[in-house]
Amino acid sequence: MRNSNAVVVIKRLYCAHSKYGMNLVDARAIKTAFDPETSRYNFQLKDFLRRNQISEARQLFDQMPRKNTCSINMMISCYLKSGNLSYARELFDNMGDRTAVSWTILIGGYAQHNQPMEAFNLYVEMLRTDIKPDHITFATLLSGCDETTTKRDVCQVHAHITRFGFEADLAVCNSLLDSYCKSQNPDLAFFL
Repeated sequence: MRNSNAVVVIKRLYCAHSKYGMNLVDARAIKTAFDPETSRYNFQLKDFLRRNQISEARQLFDQMPRKNTCSINMMISCYLKSGNLSYARELFDNMGDRTAVSWTILIGGYAQHNQPMEAFNLYVEMLRTDIKPDHITFATLLSGCDETTTKRDVCQVHAHITRFGFEADLAVCNSLLDSYCKSQNPDLAFFL
């Protein structure tokens, strides 16, 4: 059933492109194995979450025949916003295909819920995978720093920021400056 739906979508895309003088098929639909059924479920899921209907969203999520990274990320984000970090972590741990977005969402959840060491531990776990942090990951991680964060932790993240080439990013620099101050190291903040 899934392949026939994908073929129909691809044929429609091709017809639309041909009609308007573009003789090419949208490669993204093919490359990402676009699934119209999962896409419909994701729109419904997003609608439930936007209206804060978490139990309905979870029921729909559980009934989905196929879930993609977007579906799971939406539910993780929902649980984090509602303060249910254990469900969010359970979904994350059971994910097959984690992206930088998935990692950053959970890191941000720990940061927002005053668990900076969990955020740092998750960041270290992320570094052990093939997924590289981006500027949003760094700004999110650093936003959770507080007085319990050590100078060593912030300095290590600072070194990674430099290694990955985000030292000129304004949001990252502001988060780094704030982190040095929160970790009682204004002397290091001065040199940024």
